[in-house]
Amino acid sequence: MAEQLVIPNANHFYKLTQGRQNELIETVSASTSEWRTRHWLGETDYSFPSGHTIFAAICVVFFAGLFLQWGKPSWAFGVLAWALVVSYSRLWLGMHRPIDLFGSTAFVAAVYVILPSFTHSASRLSRLLPENGLFRLLGNKN
Repeated sequence: MAEQLVIPNANHFYKLTQGRQNELIETVSASTSEWRTRHWLGETDYSFPSGHTIFAAICVVFFAGLFLQWGKPSWAFGVLAWALVVSYSRLWLGMHRPIDLFGSTAFVAAVYVILPSFTHSASRLSRLLPENGLFRLLGNKN
């Protein structure tokens, strides 16, 4: 909409009321795909962080990590390329700002850094529990 000079900049759009946002979306609908217009009408607010980007980043960490361990770097690169396309699509569709994508990636990176220490803590906790103590805690009689 900013490129078509309907609004001065993207930030301006999010300061408008829902009704006014919908009116502006309708004004550019002739030059935008029907799917994109419908999507914009249903999603008229930024979201932090991007759930799509979090999912894509988790897939990179998990699957690309496995593929690298299995000696398949081209497959790992394929997962990374797919994740970049998913993230870029969020910007292209106008659903997110770059900071939303950065926040998503930073969140997954933080979880990745913390996870090994969580595994260590869980191992220590399991040693403190009596034999089959975890199963008793979960209500399993086995």
